Amino acid sequence: MGEGTFGQVLECWDREKKEMVAIKIVRGIKKYREAAMIEIEVLQQLGKHDKGGNRCVQLRNWFDYRNHICIVFEKLGPSLYDFLRKNNYRSFPIDLVREIGRQLLECVAFMHGLRLIHTDLKPENILLVSADYVKVPEYKV
Repeated sequence: MGEGTFGQVLECWDREKKEMVAIKIVRGIKKYREAAMIEIEVLQQLGKHDKGGNRCVQLRNWFDYRNHICIVFEKLGPSLYDFLRKNNYRSFPIDLVREIGRQLLECVAFMHGLRLIHTDLKPENILLVSADYVKVPEYKV
């Protein structure tokens, strides 16, 4: 699904819950492991406050496997960037741009209300849930 400095994200089948999930596998380097543990704490707090699960990507679980922190998330649609690229960067109708913008502002306001800042907001980090619904992952304190 994706790869970065921290490690990679894989699409997996959860046999217990019978659903697709995304697993972020963090490299077994101390600074990345520490950052992953902070991310888990933040995601747990966000999950407590985002009762309907409408604003934040949902943390399902996490585990340590051979010195790699593995974070299990709900599986969402493509990123805004992947969607744009797949559609040859064609522009969106203005009403859709407004709706995506409104949802992003609601997500950011929700985080700010919890005294959190998203430090890497970009099309690659805006996940499409459905044709008219987005979620934002990767929160920082």
